[in-house]
Amino acid sequence: MPSIKEIAIREMPSARVSILRNRSPPKPNIIDDIQFTRGQTGLGGRPTGSDILRSVQKITVRKKSSIKSAIWVSYDLGVQGDYPGIYSWLDEHQANECGDNLAFLNYEYSGSLLEALTADLKKSVDITKRTRIYVIYRDQETTKMKGNFIFGGRKAAPWSGFAVAVGSSESDEA
Repeated sequence: MPSIKEIAIREMPSARVSILRNRSPPKPNIIDDIQFTRGQTGLGGRPTGSDILRSVQKITVRKKSSIKSAIWVSYDLGVQGDYPGIYSWLDEHQANECGDNLAFLNYEYSGSLLEALTADLKKSVDITKRTRIYVIYRDQETTKMKGNFIFGGRKAAPWSGFAVAVGSSESDEA
């Protein structure tokens, strides 16, 4: 049985709809509020589809507030990683290639950037214990650039030990 919201969206072309806009027209419509003018009900005290349609006075549609952030995504999925999955995800988000395993994109989300990005990537990419994905972004609160692993963690750097160690010379002078 469809919900009240589904019936109202599907069958209310003439309803007075108030759209609260946040920068651009809403993509996914979320009905925030339905006000009934009469107490019409169907069997068992629940409104039927036609009762709902006759009694809906106003539907308020509000877009979930979304934020767009420029991010860099660095990925290391290992030898047998799900590269088709991440390539598909990057292509869907119109990412720009920035070198081996690095991409730049404008990511639209609501809520926390890292939580939204993690959930979004989990849907598209098969995450294994070898998967490492690092995101670089500007923090909305502090406006500082930050970087976090959303999957995996740091490994020993391949350049460790290449620097020439300079010994401290003892000096009698300060």
